[in-house]
Amino acid sequence: MTVDRTSLSWDMEEGEAASAQVINGSINGATEPVYLFVEYTNAALGPPQFEMTGTTTGRLLVAPPKWNTLQPGTYNDRISIKACYDAGCTRPVSGSPKTVDVTHTLRAASAAPALELSQYGVALAAAPHGRRLSQTLTVRDSAGAASLWSASSDAPWLRVTASGSAGGTLALTADDAGLAEGQYVATVTVRSDNTRITQPQALSVGLYVTRSARATTTPGRPATSPYEGLLLVNDPVRAQFYTAQRGIVTARHFYSGAVLATWTVAPSGSGDPGHIRSLAVSDDGRELYALEGSSQKVHVIDLVRSQIDRSFSTADLIDSGGALTYFRLNGRGLLLAQRGASSGISIGISPLLNPQTGAKEGALTLDGAGFNQLAVVPSQDGRYLYASREIGATRELLQVRPALNSKGTLFSRTATRDGFGILQPMPGGGVFNGLNVLQSVGDTLVAAASPVRDAMAATSSHPRTHVLLGGDGRVLVSTNPIYAAAGDDLWLFTSSGTLQARWKDGLYGNSVFLPFDTAMPARISSDGLRAVSDFKLIDLPN
Repeated sequence: MTVDRTSLSWDMEEGEAASAQVINGSINGATEPVYLFVEYTNAALGPPQFEMTGTTTGRLLVAPPKWNTLQPGTYNDRISIKACYDAGCTRPVSGSPKTVDVTHTLRAASAAPALELSQYGVALAAAPHGRRLSQTLTVRDSAGAASLWSASSDAPWLRVTASGSAGGTLALTADDAGLAEGQYVATVTVRSDNTRITQPQALSVGLYVTRSARATTTPGRPATSPYEGLLLVNDPVRAQFYTAQRGIVTARHFYSGAVLATWTVAPSGSGDPGHIRSLAVSDDGRELYALEGSSQKVHVIDLVRSQIDRSFSTADLIDSGGALTYFRLNGRGLLLAQRGASSGISIGISPLLNPQTGAKEGALTLDGAGFNQLAVVPSQDGRYLYASREIGATRELLQVRPALNSKGTLFSRTATRDGFGILQPMPGGGVFNGLNVLQSVGDTLVAAASPVRDAMAATSSHPRTHVLLGGDGRVLVSTNPIYAAAGDDLWLFTSSGTLQARWKDGLYGNSVFLPFDTAMPARISSDGLRAVSDFKLIDLPN
């Protein structure tokens, strides 16, 4: 027996694709049938695959390990190939056994450093019932270098911290004195002195000034309920929100209730038919993304110019039940094209798309069973993604860290549960019907989920409660009034759990991640001073 390799090696960076390597071999002069045995260690190796290539020749295909299951480092394995005339291998063929040493070196991803902000869009407001005129952000160097940064505002009404060090805070303070009523938007430009960071970051800051009475409703409430297919997302910068029903997207004002604009992105009769499956807004408030139903086409609305700008197809990348999520990696905006409900899948793969062109630039991979809903959401600072998983009666919250390597390849490290407890089973069971996540101060994470069904509505698709998280850390709990025993169906809690206010007759909120559910979502405005529920507009305490 002969083989053509005595060693194999891989030297890879995280996120890098590597091909299988081949060990060719032959057995000549055998006097009777031969048993072939392949033994291997598995510090990093998976099972080698044997193929016959001729009557006396064959090969072993040795695949590189899954880098997303390993930590950076060097791993050593050994493959032993034995050929024998008997099953117990007491009579080896001449030349048997052969050993092949395998070395795998996995280098940590080393992307070009970038300037990162904890937020890229901030909403401030000055209203008779409350004022939110300041906000503090964190500025980071993605490489962890001890660099310095500087910041400047293009608006006289917005003061900013002029400079600081990486990891430090950038304070924003607005002054509404002398400003007429209306919406203002400023751009804060942040630059690094790290010579390897050549791209500055832009932060959009909105200020809404009003001295008028606020509206209590916004027009357009359908004559009947529920409101099939109605979606809602907040503008992270302006005092407005966006709804979508069928093929029409509408911009509405949180304070005046006025309809500010409408865009027909999917005419009736196209797609599903013209049904918008998902809405996502960029974190700087510049663009809105509407995913059309069965065509899986994404229509992009330029929110600065208030017009439809472009569209691109995701037909080969996302199914008809999918959804879009916007987040940033290394300071760069991306769209996560989530798959729809797929019961019991063992591996969840969601493409990461360039929001300008729709081109696939990587993928989020979640290994493991139980992803009945691929509900994936970013933390507030965008550094992590969180996914819900259900295995039997156990619900888990999984943390994923997307990453970028030196070649610009996007990838995700294996999901973990480090530091996170198992979510408690919901009443009546059922899969998660949405996951809302907010990463607040430090490593504190707030997570909430709602069941599709519960004991009080065993045959209904309407969830009993939803938990909605505001950008200021406050929590809005909305309940379906059909099942609300006490009559109160909207509660506002501080981030520490103190009840601040309650209302009656507000319709329960819908899940962010099941937009095909039938409900009018409830949301807290990005400035934290207003809320919408069932087309009703509510003042929130300061």
